[in-house]
Amino acid sequence: RHSAEVQTSEFPTSALLKNRSLEVGKTDSNNTKINNTELSDINLSYPACAELSQRENYKQALCDSIDYDVLVERYGSEKIDGMVEIMLDAMCSDQDFINLGMDKIPTMLITDLFLSLKSTHIEYVIECMEKNTSNIGNIKNYLLRALYNARNTMDFYYTNAVNRDFRRND
Repeated sequence: RHSAEVQTSEFPTSALLKNRSLEVGKTDSNNTKINNTELSDINLSYPACAELSQRENYKQALCDSIDYDVLVERYGSEKIDGMVEIMLDAMCSDQDFINLGMDKIPTMLITDLFLSLKSTHIEYVIECMEKNTSNIGNIKNYLLRALYNARNTMDFYYTNAVNRDFRRND
């Protein structure tokens, strides 16, 4: 365990899971007696950026990079704004590292990566989320990790889909 990780419940399902990847189908359920969906092991601080103007600058750069207006037209502002805010929270964290599952990723690396995302990466994450039927215990952390991995996994995902469709037509 990392020293910053704390078990927040007496129930065993609140303990951090070992060797669980993002692609695992089923996850342990949340303790539904406590309904606080804002809790996350990301350790974000509010206001997250040292100055609010820094957050606004990141937001503008991020929205420009992902073609925000086009995505809002296709998927609605609620979905896209939610994803943008999740990325901004991580980018503006006062922590040096963000915990993504068992990985500690430097915040500056996450910031650089998120600022390089394009609309296709966001659409890929949305498509994967829409196809996912498993129970996700911490949706915020799951989305954050999916967005973080999008650049490295998107091409393989679509190549696999094309190959699968090609084999069906043979």
